[in-house]
Amino acid sequence: RRDRMKLLGCVLVLLASIGYAWQTGRELKEHVKLLYEIRKLLSDIEAEASYTMAPMEMILTEMAGKYPPVLGNICAKTGSLLRKREMGSGSGIWERVVHDAAGELGLTEEEQELFEEAGNAFFGKSLEENEKNYAHYMERLGYVTNRAREERWEKQKVHQTISIMCGLFVILLLL
Repeated sequence: RRDRMKLLGCVLVLLASIGYAWQTGRELKEHVKLLYEIRKLLSDIEAEASYTMAPMEMILTEMAGKYPPVLGNICAKTGSLLRKREMGSGSGIWERVVHDAAGELGLTEEEQELFEEAGNAFFGKSLEENEKNYAHYMERLGYVTNRAREERWEKQKVHQTISIMCGLFVILLLL
């Protein structure tokens, strides 16, 4: 009976360590996917703004339903606040809304700051300024996204190895 309990404990520890490794890998994958979604969102906003010349509040409201909920909510809330015209500049509103969504986004400090500042690409004083800002932020975001993608594999290997090794160590202690 005691051997069965030890065996059951070992199996549970091994399953928990494998589950943790899998969950960590999934979270890292979702993080990189979110960065690509942010790039796509900014690209779509810029394309829509330069193609239709529609007001930004209209563009953002339309974009809200086309993206994952966290990004859609940012677009919808920013569009709504822009329509009310009570909270200052468009880029300031964008920054505040993105900053308020920081917990949901789960971005690094650098990624969060970059996403907040990206509003400058849509609310400049001229089309030329907007295009220049957009190119700048997309270049930086591309760099950050590529770095996160490359680091994902390294982090995933480390987390999986440590998780499995810790599980095996606990199993050895149980035996």
